[in-house]
Amino acid sequence: MDTSHAAVRYGEASRGHQRDGAVHIQRDRGGYVTDILLTLIRLVDPPKSGNQENLSLRNLAADISDQKLRDQVIVLESQIRTKTQDVKRWRDKKLAHNDLLRLLKKSALVPPIQINELTSALAFVREALNLIHGYFFDTTVLYDQCITEKDGNQLVFFLNYGLECWTEDKEKQDFTRAKKWREKT
Repeated sequence: MDTSHAAVRYGEASRGHQRDGAVHIQRDRGGYVTDILLTLIRLVDPPKSGNQENLSLRNLAADISDQKLRDQVIVLESQIRTKTQDVKRWRDKKLAHNDLLRLLKKSALVPPIQINELTSALAFVREALNLIHGYFFDTTVLYDQCITEKDGNQLVFFLNYGLECWTEDKEKQDFTRAKKWREKT
């Protein structure tokens, strides 16, 4: 996997930079990180954009007739929205709008996206999705087995490790390892 599209730095110096647990998206060739962030932020979109209904947590909560359960989902959605403010600002500034001041480099930089905020948001997403799934399908899903609190750390580790291996292979001009993994995926 070519991870050169994202420079991820978590807590400690990485290639001479200290970024306090921030994920900085510098170039996005593959779109993997962008897709994750967009999917997450779409969950907290309003129920409608213009005449178009959104598949968002608030829209799903509106279909829950149990007021107590609906209130729980609304609280979790609000907590997710709070934890993903920097992701929303990133989407609005970088993807959704042609921000003239940003393009002219006359506005503040888009804030870095914090791994700990993403990890917290994912925990709230797990809880909200289980409530919603339980209501509509009368069962729960072990989302915590699929998405763990350590996912942010694991993602950062594997992106950094993959980038380091790719760089090493390029220097040696030996792509045997990459070919082996390409065949598996």
